[in-house]
Amino acid sequence: MNNFDEISRVVQKNHNFLITSHINLDGDAIGSEL
Repeated sequence: MNNFDEISRVVQKNHNFLITSHINLDGDAIGSEL
Protein backbone atom coordinates (compact mmCIF):
# COMPACT_ATOMS: atom_id res chain seq x y z
CA MET A 1 0.00 0.00 0.00
CA ASN A 2 1.42 3.41 -0.93
CA ASN A 3 0.96 6.71 0.91
CA PHE A 4 -1.94 7.84 -1.28
CA ASP A 5 -3.80 4.60 -0.62
CA GLU A 6 -3.30 5.03 3.11
CA ILE A 7 -4.48 8.65 3.03
CA SER A 8 -7.53 7.65 1.00
CA ARG A 9 -8.35 4.89 3.48
CA VAL A 10 -8.09 7.24 6.46
CA VAL A 11 -10.25 9.92 4.80
CA GLN A 12 -12.92 7.42 3.82
CA LYS A 13 -12.96 5.81 7.27
CA ASN A 14 -13.21 9.04 9.31
CA HIS A 15 -15.71 11.85 9.11
CA ASN A 16 -14.16 14.61 11.23
CA PHE A 17 -10.72 16.17 10.99
CA LEU A 18 -9.00 18.96 12.89
CA ILE A 19 -6.50 21.02 10.92
CA THR A 20 -4.52 23.59 12.89
CA SER A 21 -1.98 26.23 12.00
CA HIS A 22 -0.39 29.37 13.34
CA ILE A 23 -1.81 32.92 13.34
CA ASN A 24 -1.43 34.88 10.06
CA LEU A 25 -0.90 31.70 8.10
CA ASP A 26 0.23 31.66 4.50
CA GLY A 27 -0.56 29.20 1.71
CA ASP A 28 2.34 26.96 2.64
CA ALA A 29 0.99 26.51 6.17
CA ILE A 30 -2.18 24.89 4.85
CA GLY A 31 -0.25 22.69 2.41
CA SER A 32 2.09 21.44 5.11
CA GLU A 33 -0.88 20.41 7.26
CA LEU A 34 -2.24 18.23 4.49
